[in-house]
Amino acid sequence: MKIKGSGTYKDSNGRSHSVIGVGEVADDEKLRKLEVAGNLTFDKISCDKISVAGKCEGDSVSAQILKVSGLCEIDFVTADEILIASRSGFLGNVKCRKIKIDGGFAPVKFCSRVRIKNIEAEVVALENCEVDVIRCKDAIIDSNCTIKKLFFASKCEVAADSTVEEMIHT
Repeated sequence: MKIKGSGTYKDSNGRSHSVIGVGEVADDEKLRKLEVAGNLTFDKISCDKISVAGKCEGDSVSAQILKVSGLCEIDFVTADEILIASRSGFLGNVKCRKIKIDGGFAPVKFCSRVRIKNIEAEVVALENCEVDVIRCKDAIIDSNCTIKKLFFASKCEVAADSTVEEMIHT
């Protein structure tokens, strides 16, 4: 894992560490908490709580809480809760209890979208996203979304300016 900017992290023993400028942490390092302002790049990371303000890019994330304000480019995400404020980016396969993505501070109608391949979650709340497949219990599809397939078990709300090609109540 590489940090460019500033960052702090707590290892599995509870010791705090900080990075200012550029720093590397071994991908197999067990982490409890990671906070980065700048760029975070990694192959595989596992951490209780990850918070990034800037760019978060890598292959695989496993966390209880993943919070990103900025650009996200991640292939596989497993988390309890995901909170993303971004106007663009890519998420591959996402498995979580709750996911919320919004367009950050920019007006949604002037933004590109966050592109997501697959979401499996209990609760999904999306704004400004383009998603291939969603499987969930509850879905709130807010402004500027395009969803190809949406499988939901309980409730589903879709904003007037969003499109769901195929909606399936399971």
